[in-house]
Amino acid sequence: MNRLREIQKRASDSKFFSTAKKGEYHELREDLNSSDVVRQKNAIKRVIANMTLGRDVSMLYPDVVKLSKTSNMELKKLVYLYIMNNSRLQPDKAILAVNTFVQDCQHDNPIVRALALRTMLCLRVDSVTDYTTETLKKCISDADPYVRKTAAIGVLKLYAMKPKLVEEHDFINTLKNMIMDHSPMVISNALIALNEISNLAAQQQGKGQTPTGQAATPNSALIDFNLTPNRVNKLMNALPECTEWGQIAILDFIAQHFTNTSQKRDVETMLDRVLPRLSHSNHSIVLSSIGVIVKFIDSVSDEMKLQYYKKLAAPIVTLLNSAPEIQYVVLRNIMIVVQKYPSLLSRDVRAFFCKYNDPIYVKLEKLTVLLKLLSEKNYTVILNEFQEYSSEVDMEFVQKVIKAIGHCALKIEASAERCVEILLECITAKNDFIVNYIVNDCVVAIKDIVRKYPGKFDGAIGVLCEHMDSIDSVEAKEALVWIVGEHASQFDNPVDLLQQFMEDFNDLAPQVQMQVLVSTVKVFLRSPDGNEELLQQVLKLCTELCDNPDLRDRAYIYWRLLSNDDMIDKLTDIIAGSKPSLVTTDYSLPRPLLEELLRHFNSLASTFHRMPNTFGNTKPMAMDDEDDDEDEETTDVVVINSEGDPQPDTRTTKPETTATPPSGSPTTPAQQQQAQQPPPPQQTQPPPPQKEADPLDLLFGDIPPTGTPTTPTPPAATTPTPAPVAPQTQQQPQTQQDTNPWAAPAATTPQPTSPATPNSPPTAVSLPLQPLLPAEKGNGMSIEGAFGRLSDNSIVLNLTVNNNSQSPLQGFQASFNKNAYGLAGPSELAVAIPLLPGKSSNTQVKMHVQQERLNKEVIQIAVKNNTGVYYFQAEFPMDLSFTSAGKMTDKTEFVSQWRGMGDSNEHKFLLTDVRNPNVSAVTTLLASYNIFFIHNRQTNDNENLYFTCTSFNDRIFMEIVLKRDGQHFCCCRLQQPLLVEPFRAWLNKMLSR
Repeated sequence: MNRLREIQKRASDSKFFSTAKKGEYHELREDLNSSDVVRQKNAIKRVIANMTLGRDVSMLYPDVVKLSKTSNMELKKLVYLYIMNNSRLQPDKAILAVNTFVQDCQHDNPIVRALALRTMLCLRVDSVTDYTTETLKKCISDADPYVRKTAAIGVLKLYAMKPKLVEEHDFINTLKNMIMDHSPMVISNALIALNEISNLAAQQQGKGQTPTGQAATPNSALIDFNLTPNRVNKLMNALPECTEWGQIAILDFIAQHFTNTSQKRDVETMLDRVLPRLSHSNHSIVLSSIGVIVKFIDSVSDEMKLQYYKKLAAPIVTLLNSAPEIQYVVLRNIMIVVQKYPSLLSRDVRAFFCKYNDPIYVKLEKLTVLLKLLSEKNYTVILNEFQEYSSEVDMEFVQKVIKAIGHCALKIEASAERCVEILLECITAKNDFIVNYIVNDCVVAIKDIVRKYPGKFDGAIGVLCEHMDSIDSVEAKEALVWIVGEHASQFDNPVDLLQQFMEDFNDLAPQVQMQVLVSTVKVFLRSPDGNEELLQQVLKLCTELCDNPDLRDRAYIYWRLLSNDDMIDKLTDIIAGSKPSLVTTDYSLPRPLLEELLRHFNSLASTFHRMPNTFGNTKPMAMDDEDDDEDEETTDVVVINSEGDPQPDTRTTKPETTATPPSGSPTTPAQQQQAQQPPPPQQTQPPPPQKEADPLDLLFGDIPPTGTPTTPTPPAATTPTPAPVAPQTQQQPQTQQDTNPWAAPAATTPQPTSPATPNSPPTAVSLPLQPLLPAEKGNGMSIEGAFGRLSDNSIVLNLTVNNNSQSPLQGFQASFNKNAYGLAGPSELAVAIPLLPGKSSNTQVKMHVQQERLNKEVIQIAVKNNTGVYYFQAEFPMDLSFTSAGKMTDKTEFVSQWRGMGDSNEHKFLLTDVRNPNVSAVTTLLASYNIFFIHNRQTNDNENLYFTCTSFNDRIFMEIVLKRDGQHFCCCRLQQPLLVEPFRAWLNKMLSR
């Protein structure tokens, strides 16, 4: 019944979010100043509703502050909420509420005392912060544990704003003493505050400054907790009585800061008290408990170590029965444990077998763990499971499985024969849709096995040659050519096999051309008779018609060595001599990184296998008396080396301005010291006329000085900007234009257009057709196609179906696999029936967007006719989905929708190769693809550009940060997460032109 009343009450509160009416602020002021509590409560609710909708209610600040002295708890909470959100906009008026806060901190009700202290520390106004120290001291020694808990977190908030103030009043030592408090709630929150303060100090210690930019002092360095066994025993006593968050905080704190492990008995006692947490229902508590045991298991006796091993396996296996997201975190943390203790889970390999409904990211992590657990005792079970996986329909997963099978053969010699059997079965399997992908990876895997165990698996080479037509990847072609050259004696006529690569030699990848050259020379050296013609042909192609300097120089070296009879024997030793043995590239973490991750088990660091300090520094709360020149939220991308340590920060810093006295005037030492610091803005000149703050600055924190324009100056008309190159816009030959109505004509080749306006009509875009299905794979039917966009912004797939067979084709149908864009098409293809031999038919498939999607960036298509079903795939240019309908000009609307997306829909990625990183070039380039520019901000010599666009009715909001150190990145918010990876790839491709 109470729950029903609460729901009805919330439903009735929705009326406060109705549209504002004229004269509403006057009514609100009257209600706020009335003596009726109900009217006051309804008025403050309407004020907060308007504030939530982005309307300016700051003019009511004095009237709302008067209500802070009320005795009604609900009204007081609403008033504090308003004050907390509006004090930043009106810092001068925030002082009006300080007296009420101080009085409420002495209230009889502990909830009121804690609420007042929490609100004071959330105001982020310097004039209010100075009043918090004495109040904070009183609350730390309060009789109620709820107030003491709030005070512990308050010390952390105060340190984020003014670390020197915390050090001057010795609040850190006070927090250390709070660890011995009798309340578990106070202990856990004190540990959280100490840990966060330690992280803030550690992050800034490397930069030589405190979080507010001041010079670092010895007290702001890493905190020495001196966690003795007695204190650990105190924490263990409080552990069962803490909340779940408190238990996690205590366990993580012990794992990171307890170093006194000389007494084995003390460590064993601690671990025995942690063991019951392994059966907890909260997965995070179980992981944290595992982290503590693994961290200190080397400090116990061998007998106890075996007992702990046995007790760790069961909870780990239990965690794998959780939701996929939890399984992923568990598997990433298990990788750390398995690397240090490989035998811990050797008997539980079946727990890591993939299930049919596991997401791809969980399957890949399970594969990695299985490879880590692989041994001579269990390789048969694991390989049998891998054989089952090889028949899956997910191509990405099957490719990883094939590579894992090859890794098993290289790691354990006894398993090589079984691995080769499985690989050969995969090659000969009759599945036309994925056979090419399987054959490619199988060839690469067999090549490594043949090299590691020469002479043992020569029979597999013949099977590879039977499926040469299915090999189409660069790595597989290179591997096959290497096998032909290295094992020429296993072939009846290796020259014929090499001759197949000579027909399109200039179109081969450079590494394949290089391997063809080397293999041809090997074949000639082992059997010179009858192979001179092929050798001469290869050398001529490499030296006269090839543009690759490495390939050309090597061909010249071989040619000169072959021309000298005395050097032929040496050439044989050089090319066909002994080779170094293969080393298995097992997934392993560097030892320093591994030890650090064990200290930070069950954290972002252990999940992403990165050093904790590479996730970016925590940004301190900005104070109103300081220049607000930086973003409130910044992402520092830190590069780590092979040992897991961060690289030195090479970013340039903005030079400080110094106040220079008038020429000829003497300066005292005090004046010289003052001249080295920038003067406060309030003292340099009178404040300019008030100007309304920009909504984007209010969102992202950087409110410029009053009166400073926030919109960027448009580029001069005479400054040329490089135009983006539209993908695949080469002019087609005239003959193809006549026979192919879907090819882009020369006069209408797509070019970047100026930013679309709401009144400008949409333009149609057509791209040149590309080969999608060759005739040899389509049983005589070949298909060419390309995506396009009509004038009504609908997406179409233009297809040309050619009948190169000797019989008519009919009964055409199509099926589209699920993809990241949600694109799908009709099942019927409008192809001329029957399609006679030697004829072609053009059709246009109108696509539509469906709700069901799959993480596939390419469009997989199946076409059926009277001869069979044929599979191919087509790449979709994502810029076709961007239309002029996505234009947005109102910054307030941009801010409102950005906030409405929420942090859960935010994604960040690096921009790896921005060719022209300046505002004019980037905005012009993106505008040509209907990505519309909103705003530009300059922070720390970085350019923050804001854009928006619409892709298939999915709104995308972007922030592109162009940094002086070249580590540009993009932050975007969108509702459809599957579009993030295609959008990242497309944006990097466009900006690299």
